[in-house]
Amino acid sequence: DEACRRLGAALRSKYRFAIARLDPPEYNAAWARVRNVNEVLADLHARAIRELAQPKDHVLVDKFADEGLLRRRLKDLDIALEQRVRAEAELAVAAASIIAREEFLNALAELSEAAAVDLHKGAGDPVDAAGRRFIAIHGRAGLAKVAKLHFKNTQKLGGAPE
Repeated sequence: DEACRRLGAALRSKYRFAIARLDPPEYNAAWARVRNVNEVLADLHARAIRELAQPKDHVLVDKFADEGLLRRRLKDLDIALEQRVRAEAELAVAAASIIAREEFLNALAELSEAAAVDLHKGAGDPVDAAGRRFIAIHGRAGLAKVAKLHFKNTQKLGGAPE
């Protein structure tokens, strides 16, 4: 994580990039609308690509779902879109992944500071303990501000708030 923070900052200072970020409240709203993480990811990828792409660009994306999801969202752009499994083997895609990870880590730190709880990524005992601390301070209804409500971690804490 620390390497991603250092590398991400260095990459941001040297190259053009675009961030399409959904914090938990926006993510939960998007999930409620489409109930498909690949649809949400396609929207985010399309937003970032639209911000950077120039006519005739070759755009390489690490394939995460049916290629039509992203292609439909970008059909009006004059680009050559390539979606490939393990595209992070290409330096530009690897750099984008590092910047995305840095953004995720920064967002998690921001949420932790705002919530006065050291929130954790992933799953397991530290995540569960942080969730219980968060609920003790903010109540279950506050989970929508810091968690993906449909994830198992949240469900273990008593599910989505009513």
